Amino acid sequence: MKDVKLPSPQGEYKVGTTVFSIYDSDRTETIGPNKESKGRHIRGRLYYPVLPEDTEGVPQDYVLSPALCEGLSRAFHAKIKEPLKGEFYRDASPAPGKFPLIIYSHGMGAYAEANHFLCSELCSQGYNVLAVGHAFDSVANEYEDGSVDYFDKSLNMKTYQPFLGGAIALLKYTNDKKSSNEELYGKFRTIQEKYCRFLIDYLDERAKDVSAITDEALRRFGDWIDLARGIGITGHSMGGVTAYYLCQHFDRFTAGINLDGILVGRYDGMVMKKPFYQINCETNVNVSVKAALNTEAPFYWEVFKGMQHHGFCDLKFFIPVSAVVGKMPPLVFHENLCKIHKTFFDRYLKGNNEDVFCPEGKDFIRRA
Repeated sequence: MKDVKLPSPQGEYKVGTTVFSIYDSDRTETIGPNKESKGRHIRGRLYYPVLPEDTEGVPQDYVLSPALCEGLSRAFHAKIKEPLKGEFYRDASPAPGKFPLIIYSHGMGAYAEANHFLCSELCSQGYNVLAVGHAFDSVANEYEDGSVDYFDKSLNMKTYQPFLGGAIALLKYTNDKKSSNEELYGKFRTIQEKYCRFLIDYLDERAKDVSAITDEALRRFGDWIDLARGIGITGHSMGGVTAYYLCQHFDRFTAGINLDGILVGRYDGMVMKKPFYQINCETNVNVSVKAALNTEAPFYWEVFKGMQHHGFCDLKFFIPVSAVVGKMPPLVFHENLCKIHKTFFDRYLKGNNEDVFCPEGKDFIRRA
């Protein structure tokens, strides 16, 4: 394995960060060792703009904390040698003014900082970015009360039930090259109703996590946040599905991006009225066709050729193996991903009239 250069934020601001959490005593836990018990923890990491001069003497924070390294070691059965600190500053003074808010929701079995370099770049360009940690769905979550929880490995087998039948059905479906988007979605609805009922129900729990931690962020940091055009949301895998779900169901989420998520969920009779950007690798195009249907708002769909699903998060920098994360050079992918996010949210959260970036060339496929 060769070392990969890690990206640095390119915007005018430095990146401040603070970590907070809440305990929702009214929720009933649906996963983890305390399933069916009352109460659920939710963690948030806020990335916020800071003036360069206000970072002097402020300590950098962990991208990979000791607890997260332990969680990754448990999840991947491989020792993560040491924690990693990044170019962001714990509890630095925020830059004056208010900035729009973007939510980031991680994929199942990932963690809040799984797209740290994307979140940092957006922050440096003048956004508050709230990364959500979903309890027992993350390799590790550390809370303000000092507690830590780890990934519930039983989730791996619950993605399809029964797992083998669902996996085979989805594999056949993803290889369908002849059906129209409408025909594909009809087939997908049959598959999800047969095999994906847990994911459909759990999607609502994830949405509750995002809504609750967003409320808490607004309570604590509302003076830093510009809500004039609503809240943006992005996410990888199950986090991207959560982004689509929230844009469909809640008015305050006004623009969203899905990074290669399988768009499970029941949306009968619903029309998407929010701008949405769908991003995929080639093998996951069919599982995302719902985003292109029944929409009255601007819609964008870009396919990154030669990429693998896990390459849409920071794993591409830490395990630069093409069979795992794809063939596109990590920094090239990162540059395109950041430009998509910046121009999309600049247009729909900041009111910038410039075109949304849609990459072109041999490494990309524009879908319709």
